Amino acid sequence: MRNKILIFFLLFTVVQFLSAQQRFTMEEGETTKFKMARQLYERGKQLLAEESFDRAEKSFKDCLEIFPKFSYAGYYLAQLYYHKKDYVTALAMVEKAKEDYDYISNYWVKYQLQYLEILRQQKMDLEEKIRDIKDIIATKNFKSRSPDMQMAEQKDLEGQQSRAELDLRDAEERIKNTIPTAPEMAASFYFLHGNILFKLKKYNSAYAQYLEAVRINPSFGNAYTNLANLNFMGRRYKEALSYLEKAEKCGAVVNPKFKKDILMALGD
Repeated sequence: MRNKILIFFLLFTVVQFLSAQQRFTMEEGETTKFKMARQLYERGKQLLAEESFDRAEKSFKDCLEIFPKFSYAGYYLAQLYYHKKDYVTALAMVEKAKEDYDYISNYWVKYQLQYLEILRQQKMDLEEKIRDIKDIIATKNFKSRSPDMQMAEQKDLEGQQSRAELDLRDAEERIKNTIPTAPEMAASFYFLHGNILFKLKKYNSAYAQYLEAVRINPSFGNAYTNLANLNFMGRRYKEALSYLEKAEKCGAVVNPKFKKDILMALGD
């Protein structure tokens, strides 16, 4: 269980850019809840990476208690229930996570846009501060009049200018690296959904989930392997071999016996 659960850590690889011209206002109370939920979510991922599964589960549950539509936390909870073999609960969790995905993705964009507005205002304030300091230095408009005091005041102003310029560069870098995006639902959501449905013997529904996983991520080797397995079970041997070969090209570990069984079924 410990090794298997870590394979699901790939998330959010396909993104769509939204217009940065959009402006949103967010309720302060809701934003506070989102920040708290996000901290619990990040903590849960850390605990999961450390294989502290019970504590990770609690962290994800606490996250959803504060912010019920935090889809990403629901996804990881579905994983945990899957590996506990509680497939019914896992199915309910992954379905709810997928249902809430658009909401949390769009909310994340709003949060990032709000953050950008704060950064842009900081940038403007810093630019104005730097201009004011430069004007004072250029005109020698110091409050003190003795040469020693003027020199000390100028050094202090130059220090303020240097710190403001460093803060300005930091703000500019943050603005550059903050790109509000609404990610398409990650392939791993569909892959996990498919695995749960497979365990519940809902094979046709599982097949559809795996197809969606490889549509989003054409390099998802394990999803191709599972498609090969379902085709083999349905005696569609050519399709099984085709998907297995795709899995191999993507670097997935393929059971040699399984491939041999497919070839034998094809008469090769």
